[in-house]
Amino acid sequence: MNGLRVAAVAAIYGEVTTGTMEDYKALTEGSTVRENLMEREHYSPYCGDGKCIFRMPRVTFSPKLNQFTCKCGWVSGFPESFIETYLTRWSVSQK
Repeated sequence: MNGLRVAAVAAIYGEVTTGTMEDYKALTEGSTVRENLMEREHYSPYCGDGKCIFRMPRVTFSPKLNQFTCKCGWVSGFPESFIETYLTRWSVSQK
């Protein structure tokens, strides 16, 4: 698949003419959660705190923190570049 153009990558970057499988792999780093965030609209990861008092619910995106948060206080730690691409991909408001 070296150099193969992939529809999912084009959709993520919002361009039909750019993006290879390698670009996609680099963006998601082989993470199922990252892949789901980029491929499934309205996807929300689970809380990452193994001791979450709310039993690890799905979390919400906090535009203020630019990360996903749980009501237990857990905050995701996605790189800024990934979050920027995620926001662009789904046109999420940063207000």
